[in-house]
Amino acid sequence: CKRDGEEIEPPHAVGPHGGSSRASHRKLFVGGLAREMDADQLATIFSEYGQVADAEIMLDKHTGHSRGFGFVVYDAERSADTALRSFPGEINGRPVSLKRAEPRDSQPPSAPFVTQAFQDDEPDWKAKYFEERELRLALEMKVAAFEKLQYSRYKPY
Repeated sequence: CKRDGEEIEPPHAVGPHGGSSRASHRKLFVGGLAREMDADQLATIFSEYGQVADAEIMLDKHTGHSRGFGFVVYDAERSADTALRSFPGEINGRPVSLKRAEPRDSQPPSAPFVTQAFQDDEPDWKAKYFEERELRLALEMKVAAFEKLQYSRYKPY
């Protein structure tokens, strides 16, 4: 926005927890990072596009090694927009993805074995799942028995 001919940052609404409701627009997800990358290097690389408020590399809680992705938070949303437009898509020759970070609560919960749509469409999805599983196992056992029989009949020269 402009006021009196000067570029100014528009005021942002305050969210229910006291922070800016637009803070998520200043946070970028960076994926495909090298294991050797640290938060300071990440901040340095992305400071080219604006003032970096925070940079974080996500670590595996058991090993302490990089999980290959991180986040960069800018002081201004405009800097995040500039980074999204101008970032070349690679760091030190390695392809890296950059996108606006999404809050965790906006992502649907994951179902490891059965999709949510299947659960909603089929009220008795568990019964069908186990019935199909039982049929599959029975078929696999019959195929294995047949192959064993065929192998035992085979006589090499």
